[in-house]
Amino acid sequence: MKKLFVRIFFLIPIIFIAVGYLNIANAQPGNPGGTPAIPIDGGLSYLIAGGILYGVHRLRKSRKK
Repeated sequence: MKKLFVRIFFLIPIIFIAVGYLNIANAQPGNPGGTPAIPIDGGLSYLIAGGILYGVHRLRKSRKK
């Protein structure tokens, strides 16, 4: 009886580990890509708007002189 318990005690973890590796081996490939990490329009539009406003400010300042 003790031998059976020892065999089962060592066999069950080995089975669980083997099943875990089989699931990893049969897994589907991951997502190949996706959306870019940095949105290009998010900050670029603010930068362009700021540049236009700065240009208008400089033109008005140069006309006052």
